[in-house]
Amino acid sequence: MNSLPAEASDPLYYTQGNAGRGLRRPSGTARMRRKTQGPPKGHPRATQGSSTKATPEQCRSIRLNTRQLPAHDPRMGSLLYRSLNPRPQDHKSGVRPSESVFISVHLWFSSARLRLIAPLFPLSQLSSTTSLAPMNVFVTGGAGYIGSNCAEALLDAGHQVTVYDNLTEGHRSAVDQRARFVLGRPEVENNILDAVKEARPDAIMHFAANALVGESMTNPRKYFHNNVANGLKLLDAAVECGIKKFVFSSTCATYGPPDRVPMTEDLPQRPINPYGESKLMFEKMLQWYQRAYGLEFIAFRYFNAAGASARFGEHHRIESHLIPNVLQVALGRKPHCEIYGTDYPTPDGTCIRDYIHILDLAQAHMLGLAPGRQGFYNLGNGDGYSVREVIRTCEKVSGKAIPALEKPRRPGDPPRLVAAADRAVKELGWKPKYPKLEDIVATAWTWHKSHPNGYPD
Repeated sequence: MNSLPAEASDPLYYTQGNAGRGLRRPSGTARMRRKTQGPPKGHPRATQGSSTKATPEQCRSIRLNTRQLPAHDPRMGSLLYRSLNPRPQDHKSGVRPSESVFISVHLWFSSARLRLIAPLFPLSQLSSTTSLAPMNVFVTGGAGYIGSNCAEALLDAGHQVTVYDNLTEGHRSAVDQRARFVLGRPEVENNILDAVKEARPDAIMHFAANALVGESMTNPRKYFHNNVANGLKLLDAAVECGIKKFVFSSTCATYGPPDRVPMTEDLPQRPINPYGESKLMFEKMLQWYQRAYGLEFIAFRYFNAAGASARFGEHHRIESHLIPNVLQVALGRKPHCEIYGTDYPTPDGTCIRDYIHILDLAQAHMLGLAPGRQGFYNLGNGDGYSVREVIRTCEKVSGKAIPALEKPRRPGDPPRLVAAADRAVKELGWKPKYPKLEDIVATAWTWHKSHPNGYPD
């Protein structure tokens, strides 16, 4: 079975919502087929699994001399994807495993009478609200802060979810009840492989990782073992099970001290701690697995996830993030927060950092499931906020005074770290719904007020 070609981002592929006005019916030799095995037998382009690509110039210049299709012709298909793995609903509906998950729309043309459907839409022009057909997604680290929110978003969108988590960092009560939960034992031989085989997913979302920068400096073995060695087991399982889509939650820590800000994807990657190094190693592994085994991947790099959904928020056993620590003061659970360094070359002398709402992060990862979307993308709001700005915003949202204790700088803290997300906005159609710090803090405050002790387990 052939995987989706890299050219899927070009304008042969589109969704049902984009089909209609101005589209014309192809005549005899220009056939639209819902198949995965190629053109009709005996066709001039009868090469197994090949596909015809229309350039934007061809789409604009070539017309058909037949009548227009109705505005909502069901034969125009939906966002295509091909899966090697049958799903329960496929068995019920009689769909063969080779045809499962999405409708594949291929146009086959004779060289004598070339006819194209116009206009056609490149994948990069699809709206961020474009919905995928239901998928079965295997979510590692789905009991953690980011993973639990992404699992909830997947379920809300109609996908099936299997959460694999060993609960060393995550919480069992943070797993959405609609998801299937597997207590991970990655150190046990074939535990990850067996879990993936049983789940039979169409895609993997990989969030599981150790992520404390300071701890990684004193215990690098833990980080390379979990983030790299266990990650390798997951990649091997993906290849063995025929999975064709892998979404990786990476980090901007792979860049190290940036040459410029905002930080773009083309900056050199020079991590300065084992945590960032372990994530970069996995990024490189993804590239080799894509090249050798055709594993299509997309990886997202970002700094500070923040905020909460109505049900799932941020509760780390060792809390190193600024916003939850500041809100603990507003809740009366801590006497003060801490500011490390007040003499940086910034407007108020404190470090500036990028914050991204957890639901915007979830949206980006779901957009990454679409076929043809691959590579590395930075995520962020483009505008950073200083430590003092975060504290003032927490005071405004909570209505509480929040004392702050000023301390010396921490070694290695850059004055400003902000990610440029222009590429994700342009190519994926990603658009943050919570770009303002006040909105991010407000959702976090609502969750912390209703969960002052965090999760019960």
